Amino acid sequence: MTLKERLKKFDLLPVITEKPETSISPEVRTICNELSKLLSAKIALIPVWFEYSRDEQKELVLNFLNAKLNSDYAGTHLTDAEKDSIVAYFLSMNYGFGSLDFLIEQKEVSKIFVKAYDNIFVELNGEVVKADTVLDERQFNSLIARLQELANKKSPICSFRLNNLFVTIVSEPVSSPQLILRKLSDVCYNFEILENKQILNQDIIGFFRSSLGFGKRFLVIAPGNSGKTVLLNAFVNEAQTQNGVLLFEECELINVENKLIDRFNVGDLTVQERNKLLNAVLAYKPSCVVSDVNDIGFGLELVEKLEQNASAVVSLEADSPNDAIKACIRKLMFMGGCDENSAKLKFAKAFDFIIQLEKTDDTFILKNIHEISTKNSTVEFVERLSFASGNYKYDFPPVIPPEQKSPSKNSLPPEKKNLFSSRFAKIAN
Repeated sequence: MTLKERLKKFDLLPVITEKPETSISPEVRTICNELSKLLSAKIALIPVWFEYSRDEQKELVLNFLNAKLNSDYAGTHLTDAEKDSIVAYFLSMNYGFGSLDFLIEQKEVSKIFVKAYDNIFVELNGEVVKADTVLDERQFNSLIARLQELANKKSPICSFRLNNLFVTIVSEPVSSPQLILRKLSDVCYNFEILENKQILNQDIIGFFRSSLGFGKRFLVIAPGNSGKTVLLNAFVNEAQTQNGVLLFEECELINVENKLIDRFNVGDLTVQERNKLLNAVLAYKPSCVVSDVNDIGFGLELVEKLEQNASAVVSLEADSPNDAIKACIRKLMFMGGCDENSAKLKFAKAFDFIIQLEKTDDTFILKNIHEISTKNSTVEFVERLSFASGNYKYDFPPVIPPEQKSPSKNSLPPEKKNLFSSRFAKIAN
């Protein structure tokens, strides 16, 4: 089965926010389709295409269109409005990756793996298949060179964000040049959006908001590509009303609504450089920090240096809470030169809750939330939320500010049990 046949077979996967459909007549659209491949090939040979502003790109495409209308389509007369529509159509279909543009445009394609100029695979709804598309060898080498210049990194494996694509380049001595393109959403996630997607409900949102306001710390765990960044994105945009919100990332993947939020890319920093950065920025006593850096050493250093009333949300790649706890304990023992029991107590002091996510067919759920506490020098874990048979079942504790020892009358949300019938009820069938 060819790639085009598979594209017809699969349902659409909402990987990227859909672009508004440009209004173009069938006749004009025919011209667009005929010129699209020519334009992609031309753009792919422009060394600085990615550096042009949107207006400059529009001007170049318009010049290309006028040249073609004066030569190959001399008998076709278009109005300025129709030309503008064609330019908008071109820019929505062309990314500067030559023949790969067709694959990038397909909604069903979430990843593209270019192992060589003539050996390309795509991920379709979780299934990796060989693509029919190939690149010209000279075009592929030129594309790799331009992307490496944009990345501005010397490492043989480097990643960076380019518009709504997460680009990874692998080169010598690791392997011959390879390219991986992963589509990213341009949605600025918040709790309301996750509620609309039936990932959260009002009770869970109330618990998260009150926890942020009262300086609680969350450790968010899941395997790779299971929703951690999306949930952290929502936490960032919910915390933006507070004073002093810091965001740490390995690569710029989170879409932030408030441009005043201070964000730091630590992906290329050494351990020493990261610690110097933490000491510098935490001296300003932020009220909330979010770390999408899957390095538990960095996360533990971060929360240990925070003020007592500052909230935190830290991500970690782990298959289960038990795996996450073991990784944290080992790291704390190494960092502090302490025994296992002391490391467990440090862990309980560092985080208040563990949120475990689980990937579903098209999104994710909160598999469970565990509260972490200490009693008589013993660490205790209490499950406060679980997901089973298509429902959330939860029993959230009153949220107490760090300086208080007993629940306040105004602590939210109240202690309760509830069921949240979600979109995943079909799991129970």
